[in-house]
Amino acid sequence: HFARECRSPKDTRRPAVAEPQRRSIPIETSTSNALVSQCDATGLESVEARLLVYKKNESVLEENIKLLNIEVQLRDTAFATLRQKLKTTKKDMDDLNIKLEKFQTSSKRLTDLLASQTSDKA
Repeated sequence: HFARECRSPKDTRRPAVAEPQRRSIPIETSTSNALVSQCDATGLESVEARLLVYKKNESVLEENIKLLNIEVQLRDTAFATLRQKLKTTKKDMDDLNIKLEKFQTSSKRLTDLLASQTSDKA
């Protein structure tokens, strides 16, 4: 009993497996903080670059939208003008058709009148 208690913990003659000793490794906080800061800076640069690209794209798209709105307004104006011209042309065509019908009716009556006068003389 006495011999067991007096043995040193590193005695290699001991049959039992010795527990591994825990070692603590000091962490260099300044280095790890620097790495984290570097990663944060890199991530921030990436986000800032993407934000800059987004803002440029946004301004380009806003300009495109303005131009497209102007094109739509011009087309609407052109359509309105063409509709008005079509309406005027249809009215003119209807007026001409009425005049043509009157002319044809008058022509037929004159032909009938001439035919009746010719048959009366004969």
